[in-house]
Amino acid sequence: MKCTGQPFVVRNFVALLAVAPVFLVSSAHAQVYVFGRADFPTDVDPRAVATADLNNDGRLDLAIVNRGADSVSVLLGEADGTFAQRIDWAVGTAPAAIVSADLDGNGAPDLGISNGGGDSVSILLGHGDGTFQGPASYATGRSPAGIAVGDFNRDGKQDLAVANRDAPGSVSVLLGNGGGTFRPHVEYSTGEGATALVAEDINGDGEPDLAAANEQAGTLSTAAQELLSVARDMLATTERATMSD
Repeated sequence: MKCTGQPFVVRNFVALLAVAPVFLVSSAHAQVYVFGRADFPTDVDPRAVATADLNNDGRLDLAIVNRGADSVSVLLGEADGTFAQRIDWAVGTAPAAIVSADLDGNGAPDLGISNGGGDSVSILLGHGDGTFQGPASYATGRSPAGIAVGDFNRDGKQDLAVANRDAPGSVSVLLGNGGGTFRPHVEYSTGEGATALVAEDINGDGEPDLAAANEQAGTLSTAAQELLSVARDMLATTERATMSD
């Protein structure tokens, strides 16, 4: 069965649900779907997965963070919907989440990984052929979890935001310098236990905003772009701002 569905992680495997349409003859031309599963081995304790065309062949590839191995497994997509044998790349301690974006502006997808046990993010800059430069590390707040990408200061360069789950709870924003490097992080307060994080235009003004789910507080914190762009040149300082619950 061709694997064209959504990946998720199961133990030390990444599993894909493949969708095979079964057509039922009726006047309404009804259509139902059945799901099959294909498993592909990863490293130890996989936690999160990102998709991108990492080797520029027109097919989606997978990148999976492995918390128990301090690594990222890259599985390149084959023409039949399966995946090649994984290649593991070392990152920081206890990686928790991963995002794919062109962080250095060369047109090839890169990877950003939050390291929950190392209070850092690892950046793997892609060559466009499925391989990466060895990781660069940048400090974050305590126990980073969710990670998101956006141009938060409107300078045309990709920035990073990371949710930090340890007390008191915060989001670290790392402004991009271009070329795949980043400035020191600035923390914005959230509720306790910030975990999942998204960067989307929440208020419809055309600018990326942030929303963080706070596991321990049982709340959602949002920050409109106006907050992040005030005195944008000062964001590289240690100034703190409070996100509204």
